[in-house]
Amino acid sequence: MKEILFLSGGGSEIDSKQLDDKFVETIKERGGIGIVYIPMAMPSQRFAGALEWFTPIFQNRVDKIEMWTDLEDKTKDDISKLGGIYIGGGDTVRLLQALQESGFDDVLTAYIKDGGIIYGGSAGAIILGKDIRTASETEKYHLDNYSGLSVLGEYSVACHFKREGTPQYQDLSRQIASPIIALSEQSGIKISGVNLEVVGDDPIYIISSAFAKPILSTQNIKIK
Repeated sequence: MKEILFLSGGGSEIDSKQLDDKFVETIKERGGIGIVYIPMAMPSQRFAGALEWFTPIFQNRVDKIEMWTDLEDKTKDDISKLGGIYIGGGDTVRLLQALQESGFDDVLTAYIKDGGIIYGGSAGAIILGKDIRTASETEKYHLDNYSGLSVLGEYSVACHFKREGTPQYQDLSRQIASPIIALSEQSGIKISGVNLEVVGDDPIYIISSAFAKPILSTQNIKIK
């Protein structure tokens, strides 16, 4: 069974509705009953508010929603019992460090290899790529390692993308030695195995040091 990944550019629930719909459809097609919500990219004092935002989007579409904020003893089977996992936005470094310190990064990788269903919104999408320096907030950190979970082969992910920022992303692609999948707030992607489908009103861009190629919602490409 192929893993299925949903990556959102970080817009509102209106911007991401098409991608959200496909996420729910996929969970139901696989026989899932609910969603695990991970808000760890946010400070802990915002967890309750994050759940209040998240719940109305999905509560009438799945039977169960669980927010996990203590990841120490969670397993890939715990995720599978519900159906899919949604990793929300915020500070990309905070999120990745929380996953690594709890060992949940290894759980996610194993879950993906086992054919899991993951939705990454903004920071949650960026951590799935090769290098997280596509997130602007990484500039305030001084880390020895900016590696993401690298489940997209050589690709990194940028969110909240605007076309006028293309030259900066081309420079960054050269710096991190990684092509970048750039998502605006009105675009997202569904990745099934090596097949990438564009979902949303805007095109996505594949950016390298040499080019910036738009991919429309009518187009599918292969990655990895």
